[in-house]
Amino acid sequence: MHIAVLDGEAIFASYLIKATIDDSIKKDKLRSFSVSDEGIIIFPFDDILQAEWVLREYNIPYTIEPISYKDELKEKAKGLKYASRTEALQHLIEDIEPEGHMILNLKKKLEEKDQELKTLKEEFKSLKNVLKIHGMNI
Repeated sequence: MHIAVLDGEAIFASYLIKATIDDSIKKDKLRSFSVSDEGIIIFPFDDILQAEWVLREYNIPYTIEPISYKDELKEKAKGLKYASRTEALQHLIEDIEPEGHMILNLKKKLEEKDQELKTLKEEFKSLKNVLKIHGMNI
């Protein structure tokens, strides 16, 4: 799965430019791109025309394939913040809850428990008052 994490947000790659690229070209002319053994992975923030220009400049044959992802996968990542690409992949592939999401869920549960405690205290105070009215002190 070709994803990047930018400002905590999972960004899904748009295209794969399939090509066999020499390491010296990868490190020099394509250093701003994500390059794998398959070729150049193009994200929405990349300049696909620049990548093609480099490949044409070095007469490297290539093909461009769009990359698609299931809507459910993109929806799963929507609105979440990830600490790293690894965390995003673990969440999307292995269904491991991201730490930031886990913290938010724990905070929400803590707030719910605080509200429950507040309600119980109010009920206890009311019961104490009823008992007091009937001459029973606690």
